[in-house]
Amino acid sequence: MLVMLKDILKELREGNNLKQKDIAKILGVSTSCYSNYEQGTREPSIEIIKKICDYYDIEIDKLLEYKKPSDRIIISKNFTNNGNFTNNGNINF
Repeated sequence: MLVMLKDILKELREGNNLKQKDIAKILGVSTSCYSNYEQGTREPSIEIIKKICDYYDIEIDKLLEYKKPSDRIIISKNFTNNGNFTNNGNINF
């Protein structure tokens, strides 16, 4: 299941018994701005993401649900000696 940032933000907030206005104040944004983060209609800036991670004491990769390259699909691309692109159709999982 794909976990979205908006869902993680809501889970963190509710898990810490905070209202949207509480975390908005902590982050220095308006309640409506924070509400947009949880609705997925707006994404927080990197500065706000850092503040969220600091407040909840989590790593940025956890907040963003970062997956190591070995967990992602990588399409193999090959280049010939003359710089032309060739794709052998290799897909690594």
